[in-house]
Formats: sequence, C-alpha cells, structure tokens
Amino acid sequence: MANATKGIIAELNKDLKLDGDNYAIWKQKIQFILTEQETLEMITETMIDPGDKATPQQKMDYVNFKKKDTMARITLLSAMVDDIMVDFVVLESAKAIWDKAKEKFGSISLERQRALILKFENYMKKPDHTMGRHLREMSKMITGLKAVGHTLTDEQQVQAIIRSLPNSEWQLIKINLRHNTEIKTFEDIARHLLLEAEVMDITNPKAFVAEGSTSKRKKWTKGFKKGKRMNGKLSVKKGKDKKGKDPKKGKDLKKIKCFNCGQKGHFARDCTISKVHSTPFTFDALVASCTYMVDSNSGWVLDSGATSHIVKDRELFMHFRKIPPNTKWVYVGNNARLEVQGVGICKISIKDGHCLHLVDVLYVPQIRRNLISVSCLLELGFELIFHGNKVDLFSNKKFVGSGFLHDGFFILNSSNEISNTHCLIAERQDEYLWHSRLGHVGESRMKRLAKEGLLGSLRNVSLPTCEYCLARKMSRKPFGKGSRAQFPLALVHSDICGPLNVISRQGFRYFLTFTDDYTPYTHVYLLKFKGEAISCLGICAIG
Repeated sequence: MANATKGIIAELNKDLKLDGDNYAIWKQKIQFILTEQETLEMITETMIDPGDKATPQQKMDYVNFKKKDTMARITLLSAMVDDIMVDFVVLESAKAIWDKAKEKFGSISLERQRALILKFENYMKKPDHTMGRHLREMSKMITGLKAVGHTLTDEQQVQAIIRSLPNSEWQLIKINLRHNTEIKTFEDIARHLLLEAEVMDITNPKAFVAEGSTSKRKKWTKGFKKGKRMNGKLSVKKGKDKKGKDPKKGKDLKKIKCFNCGQKGHFARDCTISKVHSTPFTFDALVASCTYMVDSNSGWVLDSGATSHIVKDRELFMHFRKIPPNTKWVYVGNNARLEVQGVGICKISIKDGHCLHLVDVLYVPQIRRNLISVSCLLELGFELIFHGNKVDLFSNKKFVGSGFLHDGFFILNSSNEISNTHCLIAERQDEYLWHSRLGHVGESRMKRLAKEGLLGSLRNVSLPTCEYCLARKMSRKPFGKGSRAQFPLALVHSDICGPLNVISRQGFRYFLTFTDDYTPYTHVYLLKFKGEAISCLGICAIG
C-alpha cells in the first residue's frame, strides 16, 4: 500500500510544478498529496525541540514530527520549478515554505485579475478543438476566475459560452440557445452543445458518400458436393475412409491435380494463382459509348448511361481490392466487353472545398475516361440540375459541386490531379530499373507487386544477374589458422574489463589479464581505475 501511494504521489508531482501563475490549482493539489501522505498538519503546526530534559515520550513525539515535516518539506520543494525552489530551499520547515508561498503568490494583483477577465471575455472556440475540449477550457477559466475572487453567476457563464461559439457554423444555434429558457447552468449549456456537435459531425455537409449500385449477378448453377441431404438435414463425411486411412495423407503429389488452376503437383489450398470460381459470373454494368474516345482525360464525366462508377486510373483509389480474373465485366455501347480488374473507393476533391466519396468503383484500365454514374447518385438522394452549359450537384438541398460542358461531356469541377500520383512510375518499364528503385528487392516480391498492378505496365518479371546483390551477399574469406608462439612470453594476450557494477570490498572496479600464448599462463591484476593499466603493464614486463 505504501509503495502504491508513493507511486501515485510521484505521478502527481511529475506534472505539478509551481511556476507563479498556477498557485490556486497548485495549492489544492498539494493539499491532496499531503493528505495522502498524512502530513497535512505540517503546513499549519510547529514543534519546538524539547531538549535533553524531555521525557522519552516527548522525544519520540518530536522525532515523529520531524520525519513528517521533512517529508512534507521535500514534497513542497519538489513541486516547484527550479528557479522558485532555489528561493525556498533555505527554509527549514514545511510551514515556513507554505506561508512564504502564500505570501508571494497567493495575493492577487488587480492587473492579473483584469487579464484573466479579458482573456475569458474574448476567448473563442478554436477550429481544431472539439466541443468537449472547448468546454473544458471554459470551465478551467471559470475556475481560475473564481480562485482570484471573481465569481461568475450561472447566467454569465451561459452567455459567455454562447458568445465563444463561432458564427460561421453556430449562428442559428446561438440564437436558439439565447431564447431557450430551460438552459440555466453550465451543465445545461454543455449538454446541449455536446449533443449539437454530435449531430453536426454526423450530418457534416463537407463530406458526402456516394455508393455505386451493384447489379444482379447470375446465380450459381452448380454447388459444392460436400454431403447428402437426408430428411432436410445435411450430412457431411469427415475424417477417415472405410479402410481407416486418411484420404489426404500418403498421396503422390505428382498425381494430384489442383482444382483451382488445373495443373498437377499441388493441392488447391497451396495454389499460388488467384482463386477462380467454378462457374464464372458476369457483372452487367453498362456504359454509353465512351470506350473508343480519341483523347484520354483524367477528369470525371457525369454519365447518365453508366450503371456504375468506373475508373481507368489505379492511382485514384483510396482503398482497392483485386478481384479474380474473368468474374466481372463492363459492356459498352458497341456491345464490346471489358474486364473489371478491381473494386474500391475513390475520393474526389471538388474545387469549392467539398469532398465526394464514391464506393464500389470499378477499375477498368481499357476505359478512356473516369465515369460517375448519374443513376447511382440519384439513388442516394443527390439532385442534378442542368441549365445551359452547367450542371449543379446537391445533396439534401445543400450545394456539393458543379460541372461544365466540354467536348459534349459534363465534366465535374474537381481538383484531382492524376499527374501528381505518377511520380513513382518509371519511364523505362524494365525489370532491372524497378529492381534498383525498390532497393534491390527480390524477384518473388517484384512478381507480387506486378501482379497487384503497382509497377505500371510491367507484368512479367525475370530479373537478370545483379552484381550489387551478389556483392552484398558475399561473406568475407576466413582468416585461417594463426601462428602460435614457440617459447614462453613470445606472444602475450592482454585484455581489460570494467567498470563492473558490483565493486569489491577493496574498491576494485576493473581487472586486467595477461595470458601467455605458449603455456597458457594467465595473471590477473585488480584495478581501481582504468589508468592503472599502464603501470601493471610495466610490472608484467619486468616480472
């Protein structure tokens, strides 16, 4: 219990330092610590030394009092900054330190009181502060004003908190709060503001999420034959066969055929090729006729004929997931079929400050433009108003962004620059250049990166011999067997060790050894200091 108490006091004292401006809160916390130490009375009481004529009980009481006083004195001094502690360290009792601190910092000057009041009246909520943190800052200032003798009424506290809210986002809420007669205390206004802040975070108009619609897929025609149905229940056979042998053990891998890739030599669970469905299904996503456009543009086209959001640039995805090959397709206007290589989430930064998140975006490298499906936006409650050569996008009657007509397409006015994401794409798409830029990674890792489409157009990796990799993996040649001495003292090995954590009784912290290579005789010298090794070397040479 005593050790736990000391640990708690040490943690409190770590951040509790009297610097001259925080005397009020320092005083309260120090009283808590002294109460826990059972030395609180030391800051108000004194005891005179009874002298030699005192009784044994009086002497014992004085000794106990001095122990408590010393503990309280050390606690007070350790809870001060260094420059203030220097002035108080000459005082011999905890009561003297306490009284001097109260005299020096406890008196409130008129200038300090006015400064605190001015800071409280002009304080405004900072943009990076949450509502909870803002209310804590206001509560701290109210407590500080109360400590200097300026107590605010409940109405003054409520009005000050309402005044500290910014007009840009809280103007209407401030008007409602001023006319709300049910808000009378600090706790009432804090409860209302925390609730309003939570609602504003949920309905934040600066971040909209547009989810893509998923079309109906073809049903599976064949199921997995893992068991038989008997009376409506599925029975699955596991374990050993009729002969008592494990069917998965004792088989020749050369005769095993993989159910995933169709090749022999391994099981499907060990196959390195992406899992392929037994019955591939198609993803019926329709696009108007943008596959064979002449130019390639990184902007976003608002397409009313597309049933899903489609992207041609891999770098635009915030989150990306590859899909098995030959599982999803996109059909364009000329009845051509393009393969979908992945699905993910894209973030569009609109130039007026809003952000639009597109979910379930299809990655089709063969497409020529990035498409935003108008039908998907309409399903999520967005409104698109076309007028002249411009289109405006709204969500819940709030303006999100706009687009303009260019070359027969409505282009969203976004600030996404795909050129910034191409900084890592090499001009020469060869294996050795990527191998060098990636810090000479291995061929297997480069194959995985190429398989994920992270090495540009590079797909097949076959690294040539790299001299730098060979030099890095080379080991030094062995030193071989050294020559041994042919007679005593022809070769002497010496070593010094220390300083040791445990000191000997005579105060030695080092030891020096001399070992003859021929005999091998060893002599040990004990040293107090490392500099004594030179004298020991002379003694050894003379001996």
